[in-house]
Amino acid sequence: MSLTSMGQLASSPAGRSAPSGNSSLEKALNVVAAYIPSEALATYIALLAILVPASGTTASQVFAVKAICFVVGLAMSVGLIWLTYKPGSDAPATARRKRFLLIVLAVVSFIAYSLATPGGFWDGSFLGIAITVWGAALVIVLAGLLPVLAKSWGLRP
Repeated sequence: MSLTSMGQLASSPAGRSAPSGNSSLEKALNVVAAYIPSEALATYIALLAILVPASGTTASQVFAVKAICFVVGLAMSVGLIWLTYKPGSDAPATARRKRFLLIVLAVVSFIAYSLATPGGFWDGSFLGIAITVWGAALVIVLAGLLPVLAKSWGLRP
């Protein structure tokens, strides 16, 4: 599942059910998985792997490369929502509101997953705990929270 799934869920006409599955557990997992920014995250991680700094690179150059990878992933998160959300019969104001809220969810989700990615843009620790651990904890919380927010905001059936 992916950002495109999130955009498609919000594009669903009123009354259409959530992603189908054989059991309620499978349906719940499909909904949770829809809010994982998999395409943007895969691009971010691939860029980090491809653009490995050479030995002798300064810390500022390493930071710049990681920042570029992060910005590309973030832009991809926003772009995929922009491209996949189809307003259908929604009024223009409703469509703009939904698109904005989807972009907010995508950005929050991408930032959380990038926090949990070792060797990524975010480095260091907070309160003696690695940033990646904080990111992983945030991802766990958001896995349950984002689908609930999306439903309460009318972004999914």
